[in-house]
Amino acid sequence: MVFLKNRLVEQGKAPSTINLKISLLKDWLSNDGHSDHTWITIKSIMGVRGSRVERGRALKPMEMAKIVFRCEDGESVKGIRDAAILALGAGCGFRRADIVNVRLDGVDRDNWSVRVIGKGNKERLVLCPDIFCAIYKGGHLDTLRPLIESAVYFMLKKRVEESGGGAFTPHDLRRSFATRLFENGNDANIVRENMGYTSILTTQRYDKRDRDRAKEATRGVRLF
Repeated sequence: MVFLKNRLVEQGKAPSTINLKISLLKDWLSNDGHSDHTWITIKSIMGVRGSRVERGRALKPMEMAKIVFRCEDGESVKGIRDAAILALGAGCGFRRADIVNVRLDGVDRDNWSVRVIGKGNKERLVLCPDIFCAIYKGGHLDTLRPLIESAVYFMLKKRVEESGGGAFTPHDLRRSFATRLFENGNDANIVRENMGYTSILTTQRYDKRDRDRAKEATRGVRLF
């Protein structure tokens, strides 16, 4: 375990990543029937200190609207589908894996909800629009071929670039969803439930309000 810790440090991994791996390894080793001395030695291995600036950002409402309107321009089938995928990311907090795993048999049309199995094999019920399939050039639908994660990734990047948006990763849609929930006055536990997490600490990493507040505060500082 010490070798793993040192190796991760040498690789420049973030402290949170290193500590998570150490914690998981400790949990696994605790069920492996070690002697008391060995287990005490394992428990004595500490994590690393430090932190990193959180990556990603939350898109502004007007920025999201511009991207969606760009998708809907011309009313093509592909554009409408892409707009709906963007809505799932920012409106429901879906990951790319969640989006491609949505299936018809999980949809409850009466309650406008869908059952989806996301990261960590966790099943949850989420409000969302309809299902997505592959669309070829010319607007031809292939209902037998579901979307794959890489297709969602490149579509989202393309749409943001077309709208003239700034730096962006598809996971920013999920950060936008969480930030909007916080901005609307919801507490961390409510946001956690909607995000499908078990940890409030993990959920709070998606709250990007402070970054915008910090920018606004520094703009008002006079040097002279």
